[in-house]
Amino acid sequence: MKSLDLLRMNTVRKHKITSRCIAFSGDNANINFGGLAGREGKNVFSALKKDLNENRVGVGCPAYILQTVCNMEMMLFLLILSLWFHIYAVRTQELKEFCEFVDVNYLQLLNHSKTRWLTLYPAVERIVQLFPALKSYFPSQGRKSVPSSVTNFLENDFSELYLLLLSSTMHIFHCKILSLEREHNSVVEVLELLESVQSSLKGRLEGQFIPLKVRQMLNTFSEDGLDKECKVFMENVSCFYETCTEYLDKWMHPIEEFKCFKWLKLQNIKALSFDDIVPCIHYLQSKGVEIDDSKLFDQFCNIRAYSKTSTLDKDTTLDQQWFVFI
Repeated sequence: MKSLDLLRMNTVRKHKITSRCIAFSGDNANINFGGLAGREGKNVFSALKKDLNENRVGVGCPAYILQTVCNMEMMLFLLILSLWFHIYAVRTQELKEFCEFVDVNYLQLLNHSKTRWLTLYPAVERIVQLFPALKSYFPSQGRKSVPSSVTNFLENDFSELYLLLLSSTMHIFHCKILSLEREHNSVVEVLELLESVQSSLKGRLEGQFIPLKVRQMLNTFSEDGLDKECKVFMENVSCFYETCTEYLDKWMHPIEEFKCFKWLKLQNIKALSFDDIVPCIHYLQSKGVEIDDSKLFDQFCNIRAYSKTSTLDKDTTLDQQWFVFI
């Protein structure tokens, strides 16, 4: 940590940008921000605030947040499956035979890396595609030789339903991570992306949403006399959405301070008044930034006049909106 601090300070001073360092962005590792609570202590952000600027702003990695909302146990499950087939050609060949037996096209199981945000959803999707073969294959290997976590999961009558639910939910995260990884994202756009995920999860919770295939399978189970088990499954669905929502709420809290900058999206400025940007002025002043509110009001009027004649596409990034205006 000391060597990192020294390197950082030497670099900043070498390039004479001490006064211009207003923010720090990094992944959400404890060494960068001190964990979810942002504890002061031996972490990079605390050191930056202490050595350079107490008003410095810290922004974690939004892709990391979405990646970890509901995947910890699934990551372990994927790792176990990957290791099971990774170096054993015989096992892979046996799985191919089971695929043929259950009339499923064989596809290689995909690995997932916890530092690659876009690998988890395809890996889960691949398990869903191969599930009938996997459910037949592993019991044939003998209970003692198969990891207990795999056996316990596959023996659950509702295991496929849980996979389908997880896949459906993770598709939301996957699409948003794709958007987060594009070039020229602003913190305003990142915040709106996370809020859209938050809204989707809360909507699913309120509507008790389950994919259509899961609904059909539940009806079949209910007809087979498994009403109690179906009720437990739906309770677990609610718990799943609640846990995801609570996790996202906690990790979004540190960046909610940037809500006051939402007015910067020029598509919405026609409906705004100067009072709507006053919170932004207060925020910047609290960070030691001097604002001439008289000049700012004149500039705001100019933007309002410009917005009446401009035709900005809804997909235009924030930096491009302001580039066109300036």
